[in-house]
Amino acid sequence: MVVLMGVFGQFSGNGLGYFNLTIYKQIGYDTNMQFILNLVNSITSAIGALGGVSLADRMPRRKVLVIGTFVCAIMLAINGGLSAKWASNEAKGAIDLKVGQGALAAYFFFNIIYSFTYTPLQALYPVECLATETRAKGMAMYGVVVGIFSFINLYAGPIALDNIKYKYVFIFVGWDVVESVLWYLLCVETVGRTLEELEAVFDSPNP
Repeated sequence: MVVLMGVFGQFSGNGLGYFNLTIYKQIGYDTNMQFILNLVNSITSAIGALGGVSLADRMPRRKVLVIGTFVCAIMLAINGGLSAKWASNEAKGAIDLKVGQGALAAYFFFNIIYSFTYTPLQALYPVECLATETRAKGMAMYGVVVGIFSFINLYAGPIALDNIKYKYVFIFVGWDVVESVLWYLLCVETVGRTLEELEAVFDSPNP
């Protein structure tokens, strides 16, 4: 569970956020609007994160991770489809601002949903899955996994966006669907359980 959260928390499409300005540019927004949209995106993502944090004590981990990740895939698919439509229209010289606005809205909703789903649970879920005596080593391993996938996001993203542009988004669409299935099959519910109860759950043959 710790490794899954380390990988999925960094590789669900959120790494696209490093390149927001490029993404906005590809759907027709000028430099000034790119910075404004980046600010708005930060605010709306923070609202999503705060919503998740406020419900963290009682929201079911498994259901939120399965549904939240799948909805992220849907939002990225809409963004990718509309970005493809924008690129096609632009090549024909037929600009439709509504297409770019739709792609932008889907991207904003993706970030809100990702922030609601993963921002609180990246801190909570690994800790809940680790026994007291293994927690320090487990969280150290979690930090290594996060660092590795952050590195991939940071340095592979520009190359992919430069070469395949909006098609890069579809990699995360497919991967988010895979994540949803893996969360459904493997995620252990931890909400509302004491440390003793959690230890019993993880010690069982089929937690």
